[in-house]
Amino acid sequence: MKLSCITTCARLRVAKKGSPSVLKIGQLNAQSLGNKFTDINDLITEHQLSLFAVLETWHDSIDSPTVFASTLPGYRFLEKSRQCTSSQLKCNHEGICVFLKSHFTACLVTLPVYDTFEALLLTVRHGAINATLLTLYRPGLRAITNDDFFHRVC
Repeated sequence: MKLSCITTCARLRVAKKGSPSVLKIGQLNAQSLGNKFTDINDLITEHQLSLFAVLETWHDSIDSPTVFASTLPGYRFLEKSRQCTSSQLKCNHEGICVFLKSHFTACLVTLPVYDTFEALLLTVRHGAINATLLTLYRPGLRAITNDDFFHRVC
């Protein structure tokens, strides 16, 4: 199986002399990391991605073996697994992981938890690069209205 991702290349102007820095970013809705870690590794390598946001990871915690298997040498990850509530029978068909080069300094910004979408906000820094990456995922299980889009869980 060959996956394809959406990639973008951001050219960032730097204050120092020299050519602009380039930050390559990719995004993929994986529908489970389970059997796709090799394909994910191939996408990161093929596109020479600095950051790779993967949605619908279906992982249940930071210790998930599928997340570690999807992390290439020289990369690390920041993640947000979907937390189960007592009323949910199947709750881990969501989740976000961002794989990034190890030499980047990244901080996870705490956001409120919403029951209608997932969000992972990172600040990323390396040399002259200083960026913010917001990854959003809204499951398409039901139609959504303006009244409930921002309904917070806690």
